Order: sequence, then structure tokens, then C-alpha cells
Amino acid sequence: MSDPAELLTHAKATRNDALEFAARTLKNLAFITAAREQGQDVHEVTHLANSLLGLVVFPFERHFVRFILKQKLSELPPKEWPQWRFDLQVSDSLGDLVYHLRNAVAHGRIEFSSDSRRASDVRIIVEDARPGGGPVYWRASLAATDLKLFCTSYVKLLEDVIG
Repeated sequence: MSDPAELLTHAKATRNDALEFAARTLKNLAFITAAREQGQDVHEVTHLANSLLGLVVFPFERHFVRFILKQKLSELPPKEWPQWRFDLQVSDSLGDLVYHLRNAVAHGRIEFSSDSRRASDVRIIVEDARPGGGPVYWRASLAATDLKLFCTSYVKLLEDVIG
């Protein structure tokens, strides 16, 4: 690829593609996880929460979730898809879960059970509320390590179906 126009076209196609962005996000997350395992002073859980932008919000906003709206959570392989705990209003489809997860991330409705930097020590709680400061009507939680598995499985599903 020595032609500048071809280089520009390739750069735009990959950098602006939501699935490519998600893949790069997973790569960065793996790097942070490995650094944490080697004793580096990094915040794995913080990076996991930040990664939700590239793993959930961008693909959702690019309308990549239409095909999963009816995919039942109960039909997903349990070894590849962790179980969420629903405290308010159960999501029975992957599309509904991703919709609420996207809202929680985009509107800062995410909490952590601990300040630990290790994902294995933290549970992540996400909430969705009505617009304009309305009451919370949906809440779910998941261990941070399971959130990492969920994100990896979600991106793989998106790649398999539309990538």
C-alpha cells in the first residue's frame, strides 16, 4: 500500500469501524491486565470500565445490535457468557441488556463494590434511569472478571455475525 489515497482509505476503514475499535480496545485491555499481573501500578478495573465505551457504546451507536435484539440470554453458552444478577427489571435478551448497559455507561451510572485494582476483587453495578433525572428502573451487576468475559464474547459475536 504505497498509494497515499489507498493508505488513507484503509486508515479510515479500520480506525472508524466500530468492530475494529472494539478489537483495539480488547487489545489494550489485555495489555493492562498483563501489566497488572506483572505488578505494575495500573488500574485494571478502571480500564475495564473505560473499555465499555469501545466495546458496548460504539457498536450500539453504530446500530450493530439490531440482530441481537431477540437473542435470549438463557440460550447463550454459559461457559462463554457470564450470568448477570438483575436487581431491578430483568433483561431476558442480549439486546435489552446491551441497551441498558449502554445507557448506564453513557450516563455515568456505574458503581464499583471495591477500590481494589484487581478485577477479581470487584463487582460492577450498572443502572438505567428515565431521562431527565427520573428514578432508576433497571439495575444489574457482575463481577469485573465476568464483565471482561462478557465484553470479549460480545465482540466475538458481533464479529462472527457481521464482521
